[in-house]
Amino acid sequence: MLIGLAALAAAATGDVPSRDAAFFEAQLAPQSTVALADGREIHFACMGEGETTAVFLGGFGDWGATWHALVPTVAKSARACTFDRPGFGLSGPDAEPQGTMHLVETLAATLDAAGIEGPVVLVGHSLGGGEALRFAERYPQRVSGLVLVDPSPPGLMDLVADNAPEAAAFMESVYREGMAGMARSCLAGLRDGKLVLETGSASPCAMGAGSFPPAVEEARLVRLRDPAAWETKIALIDSLFDGSVPAEMPKSLGDLPLVVLAAGREDPLPPDTPDGIEEQFAAVTPLVRQRLEEIAALSSQGEYRLVEDATHYIHRDRPDVVLAAIREVLAAAGE
Repeated sequence: MLIGLAALAAAATGDVPSRDAAFFEAQLAPQSTVALADGREIHFACMGEGETTAVFLGGFGDWGATWHALVPTVAKSARACTFDRPGFGLSGPDAEPQGTMHLVETLAATLDAAGIEGPVVLVGHSLGGGEALRFAERYPQRVSGLVLVDPSPPGLMDLVADNAPEAAAFMESVYREGMAGMARSCLAGLRDGKLVLETGSASPCAMGAGSFPPAVEEARLVRLRDPAAWETKIALIDSLFDGSVPAEMPKSLGDLPLVVLAAGREDPLPPDTPDGIEEQFAAVTPLVRQRLEEIAALSSQGEYRLVEDATHYIHRDRPDVVLAAIREVLAAAGE
């Protein structure tokens, strides 16, 4: 489903890791971590060269590895870079509230620190799609195209609450009690010294440790052993429900090349989901898709495409469709 709750388990591990050695070499390259003026360390890993740069923004909980099936291919004809939010993946923590506009400014500062001068094509999934949209609104001169992969549309939480209140309450409990509760438990374990995170650890706090090459494992675990990283994760979850995600639609994106991809299949809900919640989510899904069509209509070059055989992680289920959209937008942006 478009809400993507069932994708949280995949998000926690960064999806299925790549076996592409060059991809992970880029993720671990010394220049892949940039220092911002305020001292924050942001992971921004790039591959390839070209006149145009594509920047990939993952969904909630994801980091650069979620784009493993696309980045090496895109990098054959353009520069392709993955951006990890503060506190996730290989990025350091951030003491500030993690609202959408703060993350937009973090991305802008990261592009500056990385020396990305020209406009970029943003590829954003889920929460990252919402952030990409806001970045294009805030910095239109810095964006030459958008590919939004089943993005979180403006006003999503209100839309669900108004039309499926029980589903909205369930969704909030999954994030606030489930995800944030786990993060607080990990934070407490690190602070009192009872939690030890090592490769292959069965603790959910290891977030899939053992799935990646050894050097990547250690780099991730270094970040996960930092209590401040868990505070940043909790702050991001809080931002979803405290009004820090703008609810209004942008007024216009002009003639910006834009493709909005929507998932055509529902994600299975967790097995302990209360009765009736699945039906509520199914009822609100057409309303969410309608809002995605409205996003596409913000640009005279915008296109909405329903990917019938894909769930929320379209780039996992149908990487070919996402890759085709990226190529189209890159070509249009380069004209």
